[in-house]
Amino acid sequence: MQGLNRKELEDYIIDLYCNQKKTFREIQKIVRKSPRDLRKILDKVEPERASLSESSRAYQMFKEGRN
Repeated sequence: MQGLNRKELEDYIIDLYCNQKKTFREIQKIVRKSPRDLRKILDKVEPERASLSESSRAYQMFKEGRN
């Protein structure tokens, strides 16, 4: 993951999450970023999820077929 600037890294994380349907934990292992950093990036893409409670977010992900 070295050699990527911040924008490229954000785009890569968004691609992993949205297009490749990787789980949060899988993305953590691939890019070696903290959960706080990943959540900050993914909340930019889906701001409505940032306002949901944890249990509501889990139910929504279940409905979408995610882990």
